[in-house]
Amino acid sequence: MARRQPNARIDDSQPNVDLTKLYFGKDDAESDFARGGLLKQGFMKTHAYEEALRGSKSLIIGRKGSGKSAICLMLLASVDSAHAFTLVTPDEISAEEVRRFQLSGIPAEQSKSLIWRYVFCVQIAKFLVTFGKSNRYAASNAALELRHLRQFLSDNDEVEDLTISQRFWKVIERLKGSLALKAFAVEAKVEAEVHAPSPGAYAGEQIDIIETNLKAAITKLQQNINVSTFHILVDQIEKIWSNDKDSDSMVVGLLLASKHVQANFDNVLCTVFLRTDIYEQLQFQDRDKFRGDEFHITWDEPKLHELILNRANASLGSTSSAEGLWPLLFPQRIDEKIAKTFLVSHTLMRPRDIIQLCNVCRDKARTNGHSKIDISDIREAVQLYSNWKLSDLQNEWSVNYPFLPDIFVLFTNAVYFINRQRFSSRLEAIRQDLTARYPNLTHGLSENELLSILYSIGFLGVVRNGDGEAVYIYQDHHERRVRPEDLELVIHPSFRYALHSTSAINLAPFQGVESEDFGALREAVFGEIRVGTLPVLRGPQKYRVTSSLRRDFEELRTTVEKAPFPVDLRDEISSNFRTMIDHIARAEDEDEPLMPGDNLVRVLQHVSRMERNLREQGWFDRDSRLEYGFSDLSRTLARYVTERRYDEYR
Repeated sequence: MARRQPNARIDDSQPNVDLTKLYFGKDDAESDFARGGLLKQGFMKTHAYEEALRGSKSLIIGRKGSGKSAICLMLLASVDSAHAFTLVTPDEISAEEVRRFQLSGIPAEQSKSLIWRYVFCVQIAKFLVTFGKSNRYAASNAALELRHLRQFLSDNDEVEDLTISQRFWKVIERLKGSLALKAFAVEAKVEAEVHAPSPGAYAGEQIDIIETNLKAAITKLQQNINVSTFHILVDQIEKIWSNDKDSDSMVVGLLLASKHVQANFDNVLCTVFLRTDIYEQLQFQDRDKFRGDEFHITWDEPKLHELILNRANASLGSTSSAEGLWPLLFPQRIDEKIAKTFLVSHTLMRPRDIIQLCNVCRDKARTNGHSKIDISDIREAVQLYSNWKLSDLQNEWSVNYPFLPDIFVLFTNAVYFINRQRFSSRLEAIRQDLTARYPNLTHGLSENELLSILYSIGFLGVVRNGDGEAVYIYQDHHERRVRPEDLELVIHPSFRYALHSTSAINLAPFQGVESEDFGALREAVFGEIRVGTLPVLRGPQKYRVTSSLRRDFEELRTTVEKAPFPVDLRDEISSNFRTMIDHIARAEDEDEPLMPGDNLVRVLQHVSRMERNLREQGWFDRDSRLEYGFSDLSRTLARYVTERRYDEYR
C-alpha cells in the first residue's frame, strides 16, 4: 500500500470548513452577478475600477478573464446620485452588418464611427428624458427640449428604457436611409436644403443635428439644477470583431466616437472596455492621442489572494482574515511552495483563472470524500485545470493565431525548459506543413515571431535578469517580444500537465519502494546502475545511514542553489532530494522497517537518472561543480549498497 508523501498529510489540528458551502464564484461576470453568484459580495474595488468610476481613464484594456465585465456590472449597479450609468454591448447577430457597413464619401473608420455616435446619442437622449421625469423642477425649464427628445426616440422606434440592448443592425438600416428628425423641425432642411455631397456626409449631418439638440436640452436643464454625470460603458466588443480590416475599422470608429462624445458633452463620460488582443491589432493615425486614456488591467499575487479570501468569506458567511482562513482552506505547502503561491503560479494572473482552480480543488476534495482540501485533491485539480487552460488559450487566440494547436505539439512529452536550438530543430520539421496550411500567416511562422507570440500570450516565459526567475508577460506589459539574448524559455505551469511536460529534467518525482515491489525493482535497477548483484538485507537492526546521507544531500543541494539555473529547476532537484531523505528516514522508524539497503537501491537509481538527464540536457556545462557533486553522491550511494557499510552508521 503506497504511503502518503510527508507534505501531503492532512493537518487535523485545524477545524474544517464546510465544503458544501465553500464556493469561489462563477466563471463569467454575467453569471457571477446574477443570483447564486458572488460578484456583488466578493468584488474588489481595484485601481481599474476606481479609474473607470472617476472617468479619468476612458480606455480600460485587459485580457479575457481579467475582470473587465465585472467592473462594468458593478459600476452599473452602483448607487451614486451624482452618476448615472448605462451599458452598451453589441449583439452578435449584427456582427456581419457592422463589419461590412460603409457609407460612400467618407473613410471606413468614420462610417463606423457614425454607428457609435448615433448609439451614444440615443443613450444620452434616454438619460435626459429619464432625468427630466425624476426632476420636475429642472424639467420645467426644458419642457420643450425634452418633448422633442421623446418624440425623436418614438419616431425612430427607440424605447426610453436605458437597459434595453441595442440592435446594431437596426441602427445600420437607419443610417443607410434617413433618420426621423421632424421632432427637431429640421427634417425638410436636412433632406432638401443641405444637398450633402455623399451618403456619408448626409448621415454625419443628421448626427450633428441630434447632438446639437441634445446639448441644447442639457443647457436648459442645467439652468435650474446640476445634471448628473452620465457614464456610458461599452463592453464585449469581441462579439463583433473578426480580426480583419473591417473589424479593426469598427473598433477604431468606436474609439473615435467615444472621444468625440466626451469632448462635446460636458456631463457625459464614455469608457470603453477592450480586450488586449484586439487593441494590439489596431493601427490608425490618431492612436497616439489615446495613450493618456489607456489603463491596462494588471493583477498580482497579493491581489488574487485577497480576491479568493473575499469570495471564500462571502460563501461561508464569515469575516476571517487571511491568516485565519487560508490554513482552513488549503494545505500549508505543496512541494517547495506555500500553497497559495503554488495556486497563483498556475494562473495567468487573472481572476477567472484562480476562481476556476480553487473551485475545482474544492470539487475534487468533495468527490474524494475529504473533509478539507488535501494536496492529493490539488494535484488532481491542477491536471484537469491544465487541460482547460490549454484549450482556453487556443480558443482565446484562435482568431489571431489559428496555428497554435500545431505549435503546441512541439512542446508535448518533453521537459518544460526549452532552448532555442531544440525549438528551432523541432519547428523545422513541421515548417513546410505549416506554411502550406497557413499561407496567409507565413510572416508569423518564423522562429523569432513564434517565440514572441508564445511569450505575448503567456504560454512561454523567459529566464533572464540573472536570478533564475522566469519572466512572464503579465509581469512586464511593456515588452511583448522575446529578446535575441533570451536563450532559455519555460512553459507556464498552467499548461504543463496538459502537455505532459511536468519535469524540468524529464524525470518523474521520486517514489519510495515498498517491500512487495522490491524483488521486481532489483532486477530492473541493478542492470541500469551497473553495480553488480546486490544482496537484499532484512532484519530487526535499525541501521543508521540517514545522518551521513543527509549531509551529502544537503551539500549537493547547496551547490544546486548556487548554480546559475532557473528557479524551477533548482526547486525540482531540491524537492527530489528532500523526498529521498524523508523516505529513508521514515523507513528506519517503521515497526518492521524496510531496511535501508532496499531504499538505497531505489535512491541510487533515481540519483543516477537525474545525473544522466542533467548531463544530456547540458546543465552541467554551466557548473562543473554540480557534475562532480552528483558523481560523488552516486559513488557514495553505490558504496553503501555494495559494501554493506551500514554498521558504522548505527
